[in-house]
Amino acid sequence: MQDVLTASFFVTMITEPPFSTAKKLIDSGHIQNIKDLLDTVPKTRLARAMKTAPERFNKLIENPPLFTFEDAYKIADLIGVDERTLVLIIHEEKVRQQQFKEKAQKTKTKK
Repeated sequence: MQDVLTASFFVTMITEPPFSTAKKLIDSGHIQNIKDLLDTVPKTRLARAMKTAPERFNKLIENPPLFTFEDAYKIADLIGVDERTLVLIIHEEKVRQQQFKEKAQKTKTKK
């Protein structure tokens, strides 16, 4: 059973740009959240590489808590970075979006 579970996470690392560029930027700390990642790797290209429907990937980006560990591990494997790092990047996207929503709410209540 364990072999079946772990086998689903392994994806071949893509060494061509923009994936190799994303790896360098993540390793150097320049990519901090999903928005930063998608500035480097086009959304459609990443969704295809993950073998995920673009519609589902859009929902994940709009609502980061919907990302599964398997999604995070696939992206990490594709880019060639540590899985924990990708989970933190997804978490930072959630925090960024939450702060944006809170700021928007404060702006609405001031009017």
